[in-house]
Amino acid sequence: MSDRGLHRLFRMRNIPVVGAVGIVVLYMGPIIVLVLSSFKPLSTLFSTSPGSFWPLTVSGYRAVWSSLTGPLGNSAVISISVSTIATAVAFCGAYGLVRMSSRRLRRFALVLFGVLIVLQLIPQATAVTPLYTLLVQVHLVNTRLGLVLVDSGMVTPFAILLLRPHILRVPIDLEDAARIDGAGGLAVFRRIVLPLARNGLVVTWLLLFIIVWGEFVYAVTFLNDSSLFPISVIILQQIGNDQTAWNSLLAMSTITMAPVLVLLLLAQGRIREGLTVGALK
Repeated sequence: MSDRGLHRLFRMRNIPVVGAVGIVVLYMGPIIVLVLSSFKPLSTLFSTSPGSFWPLTVSGYRAVWSSLTGPLGNSAVISISVSTIATAVAFCGAYGLVRMSSRRLRRFALVLFGVLIVLQLIPQATAVTPLYTLLVQVHLVNTRLGLVLVDSGMVTPFAILLLRPHILRVPIDLEDAARIDGAGGLAVFRRIVLPLARNGLVVTWLLLFIIVWGEFVYAVTFLNDSSLFPISVIILQQIGNDQTAWNSLLAMSTITMAPVLVLLLLAQGRIREGLTVGALK
């Protein structure tokens, strides 16, 4: 490409377009290769020539589909439960911290939000041992309930940080006016705060769902019964010391991505608006 062509390409007004294309190639490129490779025959799986992608085959999907119904159901139950519990708890907690009345309490809330940010920097693996000891004491090791509670505690601080800007967006004057009209605290919360912050709730729920859907550190540590394993643990088991079932691994990875992609496509409008609120606040 000539210097004049490069100059036109990187003109100021074209930079957002070039950046967007670059991001799509950077993130979508490996995913596209993954999906296409999952349909390749095993004999040409490691070939890089364009002709190796044809003819396509679904042998990898046939081999793994019957064994994935249980793990997919486990992942769905765990992810939906954790996302719902953590979003509800975080919304109440974020609302209480944002709406503190006195100046001293508001300063305390800001310090607490800073602590929550720092907590997100701590590696997840550091909490495995104390959490395992706690679950043993309450007899919740190797149970879905134990894993749901642990995962909920893991993502709730992050959910509080996500919901804070959406609650700040709700005018406090509306709440005061409703209270003057005789509405109680629960009615104000249900009829004013929840509807105005619904985009934030949807975005937070979806992001938590994605995080928990792919989580495997706690799952592989706290679950011993293979019938309780989520899909993330089953994918990990495809990687062996001597050999790896690459066809099964690629097919499982593609199937695992599908629910997340469908949810993102269905809620992309709310996600875009919700993340914009978070950025502005």
